[in-house]
Amino acid sequence: MLGSLAALAALAVIGDRPSLVTVMEWIDYETLALLFGMMVLVAIFSDTGFFDYCAVKAYQLSRGRVWPMIIILCLIAAILSAFLDNVTTMMLFTPVTIRLCEVLNLDPRHVLIAEIIFTNIGGAATAVGDPPNVIIVSNQALRREVCTVKTCDNTL
Repeated sequence: MLGSLAALAALAVIGDRPSLVTVMEWIDYETLALLFGMMVLVAIFSDTGFFDYCAVKAYQLSRGRVWPMIIILCLIAAILSAFLDNVTTMMLFTPVTIRLCEVLNLDPRHVLIAEIIFTNIGGAATAVGDPPNVIIVSNQALRREVCTVKTCDNTL
């Protein structure tokens, strides 16, 4: 938001200030609505304890072993971030990971870095997993087939 205000101020200084109607046309309301909806979903998941449940399940499935638990946590984070906003998912998954690492006497930084990498991969896999993907897909100038082919080529 500060960047957009700075850009508008710079345009005003050089005498090329856009009208309010033009600025309102620049706002992508579909993307904002989708991001808002994903934030609401993540808030609901957080309030219901879904992320804590995922961590407990990962611990149970790994039977307390470190590497299987890290792999399961990373896979859960990647799958969740493919359908939800990856930044918000990671922000809510971080305290759970830190608690699990304290129980297992692990340094949480290494586990969190692995989860962040998997979250970015999961977010890049779908059109709604990452805000830049949402902006690209919602652009009416791009055809769906072209965007899908380019996205698949870049991720593979």
